[in-house]
Amino acid sequence: MKREVVRVITPGTVIEDDLLKGESNNFLLSLYRDKEKYGLIFLDVSTGDFMGCSAPSASMMESEISRMPVREAVISEGDKELKEFFQTRFPSIPVTLVDSWYFTVPKASDLIKDYFSVGTLKGLEIDSLPEDVSSSGRLVAYLKDTQKKNRALFKKFRLYSLEDGMMLDRNAQENLELVKNQQDSSKKNTLFEVLDYTDTAMGRRLLHSSILRPLTDSVKIRQRLNAVEELLRETDLSMQAGESLKGMSDMERILARAGFGSCNARDLLNLKETLQAIPGLIRVLKAGEAELLKNITTQLDPLIELTDELEKALKESPPLTVKEGGIVKKGYSPDLDELIEISSGDKKWISTLEETEKKRLGIPTLKVGYNRIHGYYIEITKAHIDKIPDDYHRKQTLVNSERYITEELKMREDSILGAEERKAALEYKLFTELREKVTFHTDSLQKNASLIALIDFLRSLSLAAQRQGYIKPSVGDYDEIDIKDGRHPVVEVNMPVSGFIPNDTKLNSATEQVMIITGPNMAGKSTYLK
Repeated sequence: MKREVVRVITPGTVIEDDLLKGESNNFLLSLYRDKEKYGLIFLDVSTGDFMGCSAPSASMMESEISRMPVREAVISEGDKELKEFFQTRFPSIPVTLVDSWYFTVPKASDLIKDYFSVGTLKGLEIDSLPEDVSSSGRLVAYLKDTQKKNRALFKKFRLYSLEDGMMLDRNAQENLELVKNQQDSSKKNTLFEVLDYTDTAMGRRLLHSSILRPLTDSVKIRQRLNAVEELLRETDLSMQAGESLKGMSDMERILARAGFGSCNARDLLNLKETLQAIPGLIRVLKAGEAELLKNITTQLDPLIELTDELEKALKESPPLTVKEGGIVKKGYSPDLDELIEISSGDKKWISTLEETEKKRLGIPTLKVGYNRIHGYYIEITKAHIDKIPDDYHRKQTLVNSERYITEELKMREDSILGAEERKAALEYKLFTELREKVTFHTDSLQKNASLIALIDFLRSLSLAAQRQGYIKPSVGDYDEIDIKDGRHPVVEVNMPVSGFIPNDTKLNSATEQVMIITGPNMAGKSTYLK
């Protein structure tokens, strides 16, 4: 057998579900430094999320790394300061050191163009900043080194600015306990836990990332609030949308496994069932008036042809393995149906052979059996050896019995095994063709996944608002903060009913810039500040 390394599994390139957290991404970070400027490129191989930014300072770079769930970092082996930085500030993130030669812009550009089979970087939107080109090039080279012939299915590269959302430094993230607590780093007693009413892994990841990067654009905030308000007000709309979302599979990670050639028939079956739920979700959301809900309705694509193809091809309960058959429905492939007919006809003959031979030879204990090593056989106890006819040929001797085969049984065995082998090979070929058809629709499937994540995210916020009694705020480019009866969401849900005492807050830049918070220990000063 040919032996070769087909894939190197690293913390940042894992795609197996049982090794991943459903509520957060699994980012591989490529980090490049040019004096005091940093290029950060993030790729989640398991979802295809591909994005990057530039950080003008070490502190902003550190804040961004702490915000993103980074599982592995790739840096130049010559950068000792970055290596020490990870050892002291992020000791839990494994660091891979690579030759600095890969970080040169010309070499990085060639690597990226070769990987994506393009002649220029302009269409990929990676060409705007040299540090992003360098970081992306090293990331692509690292994927080629570890994934060998397998290819990650990237989403369209998204260059973002650190000013696109609120910058929360590492201390703020930890002390506010936004997505993990300070006791055991779990999500228990965090804002994420309070707001998480999502039905899909995709929506859960969007909620997780949105908490760590709150919006600062008042227009986008109002759009989100309007959508949440409508879902809160229109309970039927929300409930029906929830019914469509329930049971939707993690399309992003299924698609990633399809790209790597490691998905199985159950993955494609789950993908089909998710696509089948999209038309119902569209019908429900058409009743929505909020701008975000309308956008989701118009952009969702049920991919009818792909859905129908998967429906016609896949059995309802396919096995986990993909090379032993049992995947494809009858009627999908005439060639496969013919092989199944040959095999089933011979198996039917064999199933009647035992009764026929019992009567013919007068041996009530005669058995017809099969095993993988010796194939089909007729087993007769030694007490009836004298009844063995001339057309029986000894195949195997056991302690208390003998096993035989006949010319016709041998012929049927060859026919069955040959048909089974050809059937399994053909089914695997049909399955790989289905998998390729799925990856052909990568862009549409990834877009669907993002839109499903968004509606799930918005609905989760509306359910949290309903159950916790939250009020829609008035948000604009105001020069003040005016909160009446403000409550700490996490502390409140962990207290007895009516146990939390709400507080007002009023701040502006003219007359009330500073507040002095006083009170005895355990009076709630830190809770109020948070």
